[in-house]
Amino acid sequence: TKVVAVWGGFAGTTTPQAIPGKIEAESFIAQQGTDTENTTDTGGGRNVDWYETGDWLDYSVNVASAGTYTAQFRVASANGGATLQLRNSSGTVLGSINVGNTGGWQNWQTISTNVTLPAGTQTLRLYASASTGCNVNWLNFVSASSSFSVKPRDGEVHLKCRYCEKEFEHQVVLQAD
Repeated sequence: TKVVAVWGGFAGTTTPQAIPGKIEAESFIAQQGTDTENTTDTGGGRNVDWYETGDWLDYSVNVASAGTYTAQFRVASANGGATLQLRNSSGTVLGSINVGNTGGWQNWQTISTNVTLPAGTQTLRLYASASTGCNVNWLNFVSASSSFSVKPRDGEVHLKCRYCEKEFEHQVVLQAD
């Protein structure tokens, strides 16, 4: 594993991270202007903090299939007013989210936007186009083409939400067109 030393932040790995999948915010390959701290969010670990206007994080990713993905961002802010953009390596904005006041620097909310990604290894940048401060704990990418998965078990079919991984508790009727 090759490690890139980054001034003022975490030294991230250059091993591409799988999409679909979850990317811990501190696993960037390069950054400008941010820092990391311990998080009180579910699962513990670290989060990226001091995310202000002009700051960015780069991630090496490997997208399994070209298509539209729901990009989920786990964020916290005591100030609000942040706009975070997901960009490709040429700087094209793929999607953006607005981060409001979540009630504190460790009061976490998940905000989503849809993005279209080509297949293969690439660099994605999370760029703060406007921010008076926010924290990011993770990014998660799930296929936007379906909001559930079907998993046969014990002779029955169980539906599981791709966002929260909980099984549906309600009757679901599937009908072919």
